[in-house]
Amino acid sequence: GASYGHTDNKTALTVDRTTYSVPVNYFFAIRPKVDLSAGLTYSHTDVDAALGDSDDYYFNVGAQGEFTPKLSGNFDIGYTVRESDGGLGASDSEGTIGLNAGLDYAWTPKTGFSLDARRGFDTGSFGQSTENTTVTLGANSALTTALGVNASVTY
Repeated sequence: GASYGHTDNKTALTVDRTTYSVPVNYFFAIRPKVDLSAGLTYSHTDVDAALGDSDDYYFNVGAQGEFTPKLSGNFDIGYTVRESDGGLGASDSEGTIGLNAGLDYAWTPKTGFSLDARRGFDTGSFGQSTENTTVTLGANSALTTALGVNASVTY
């Protein structure tokens, strides 16, 4: 689905920004519980300053579903192009490998592990373009039907 975000900074020298994204994906079933995909996500970031705005185009391929009886989730990998209006008439274009992954592994009926990985462009507090990579590993276990524990580590 589409997404919208607004950051309102209260600190001097930092900028407010608004971002929205619209994905378009085509899914093709290859097995009853697994789909392949190809897509494009368009994102626009408005920076409330003379620093300029940016448009991102993420071209990707991926898969989603139940890959094995214990492994399920979704992932896509591709290439992101960021076209920035550098403000005051300047413009810039840059690219990077993009990634979105959310995988779950059911080790036992009560215990599971998860992997979440993201890579792409973002806009920093000062309006600068940044490349971000985030990896989160998690574990969860049901102690009873009403009580469980979980832990995760993010880098």
